[in-house]
Amino acid sequence: MEGARKSPYSVHPLTEPVLSAPAVSFSEQIPLAVAAPSPVSLLYQFDETTALENLAARSNGQLILTATNKANVDSCDPPSNVTSLLHTFPESTSTLGIAETAPDVFIVAVGNYLGLGGVPGSFSVWSMNFSHNTEKPIVKNITAIPEAHSLNGMTAIEGSPDTISTTSHLLNFSWRLRSPDPLYL
Repeated sequence: MEGARKSPYSVHPLTEPVLSAPAVSFSEQIPLAVAAPSPVSLLYQFDETTALENLAARSNGQLILTATNKANVDSCDPPSNVTSLLHTFPESTSTLGIAETAPDVFIVAVGNYLGLGGVPGSFSVWSMNFSHNTEKPIVKNITAIPEAHSLNGMTAIEGSPDTISTTSHLLNFSWRLRSPDPLYL
């Protein structure tokens, strides 16, 4: 498709079986399962007070992390297992959904999330642009969505890189937002 940007993500098929059993004759005892070595490894462990909510992968391999109980967006560098604070959002307690709208440009849902729900009127969408400085993003408030009780899921719309969709799981609503335009539909 002409004009569409190539996704930085890729899917890799599983190359080793999770469970396997050797070929046996009926006279041999059959093991229930033989577990393959785990392909899962710990990148970084936050303290027990952090409730991670979402993540996005940057083109440089770093992960951007949001949390339901902190107004921070953090970065984790998997090869070094080092995290760093990228930004703290004022007058908020939570960062939730995150989506990449252009190479190294991310949209983040920010608001006040308490327990199982959000505070009505507190949610907004912000951009974090790393395209000019790979270490410290330019952060801008895109728009408030006051009728949202929470903004949880967020995704870029394929074929329309300046448009995202976000949802309020508490209201069962979904909004479409064009990132350079402060008006949502």
